[in-house]
Amino acid sequence: IGVPPEGASSVKRQALLQRLHEYLSAPEADSIYPYLGRLLDLDLEAEASERIRFAEGPALQAQYIESFRSLLLAMALRQPIIIVCEDVHWADAASVKLGRQVIGIASEAPIVFVFVTRPDRQAAGWQLIDQAREMGGVGAVSLYLAPLNEQDSRRLLANLLQDKAPPEALGELLLNKAEGNPFFFEEMLRMLLEQGDLALRADGWQLS
Repeated sequence: IGVPPEGASSVKRQALLQRLHEYLSAPEADSIYPYLGRLLDLDLEAEASERIRFAEGPALQAQYIESFRSLLLAMALRQPIIIVCEDVHWADAASVKLGRQVIGIASEAPIVFVFVTRPDRQAAGWQLIDQAREMGGVGAVSLYLAPLNEQDSRRLLANLLQDKAPPEALGELLLNKAEGNPFFFEEMLRMLLEQGDLALRADGWQLS
């Protein structure tokens, strides 16, 4: 809805209502607003709270799913959309349950779901990967990103340090710790810079 998680509840409410009325008719938008607002843990207005006061358990879960599904379907029918879900390996059971009920709309409308995850088949989020592969009428593609090799890791380091020669010890440290993961590589380099363990001197980068 275009509002950061730390945004004020009143701002989120307004943004949610605006988005719903942008894609849905007024009656439908107003009917699902309380459920999506509850799903976002917003402080709802008295009227909206009253409308869902007695909803709980499986009935409430069903309304969450149907409301979210209605919004995504309306958006996708207006124009093709892509939903990117990062760190699926950390998804909680409730989020996975919601996702499994929703991703089927990919066979009904121009919508693509992208699940970014570690290859952890024991994580709850892997259920989304399995279901996507098994859905009829939907093409599922798996892209495996292999770890960076030593040559590419050193090229990444050179790029991050703007081609100024790094200390040999720094390269060895990052190669051993990051194990080819470019995200870890950058995070560790940033940590060294912030802590002052790596600094640019007149004669080049120095590792303390």
